[in-house]
Amino acid sequence: MKGMLPTKPKVLPKQALVPPENLVAPPTLVTHRVKAKTPFRYQATSAGKPDGHLAAGTRVAVETEQSGRCCVVDERGLRVAVAASALEKL
Repeated sequence: MKGMLPTKPKVLPKQALVPPENLVAPPTLVTHRVKAKTPFRYQATSAGKPDGHLAAGTRVAVETEQSGRCCVVDERGLRVAVAASALEKL
């Protein structure tokens, strides 16, 4: 079209992809809420920089809890590990 410039495609880095095993069916019942913006990891045992953050108020279902960490699934079906202290029961 006249007067429009084409956009340049941008390829996201490999780290921007969510691992397939971390995308599951959304929970039918949420049990907890994230108290404040909370870092998460795709694997509970990984260290270093977090893979992302859950926003304050995000509602989740807790799948497991061990050593102060919880595996949770948010309402979109994203399964991640967060600190248990970051959650409050609904």
